[in-house]
Amino acid sequence: LVPPFLDVEEFHVFEAKGKTCRFLAVWPITSAECQLKLERGTGDLLDMLEKAGVTPVIYPWRSNATSGPPIGGKE
Repeated sequence: LVPPFLDVEEFHVFEAKGKTCRFLAVWPITSAECQLKLERGTGDLLDMLEKAGVTPVIYPWRSNATSGPPIGGKE
């Protein structure tokens, strides 16, 4: 779960009657992408997904985002 990326930040939180609701996005990832997240952290995974053009729209046949060049010179 991550904050939504496609909406303006004002839509990430809704407040009413003293209650706060934060919206999150579910991004399906491959096992290789999950391994990258575990090894390098969420920031590197999200950077790689963005560079690969991955969006929260579910596309079961998309390419694995980790198959590109390493981010930030990390190997």
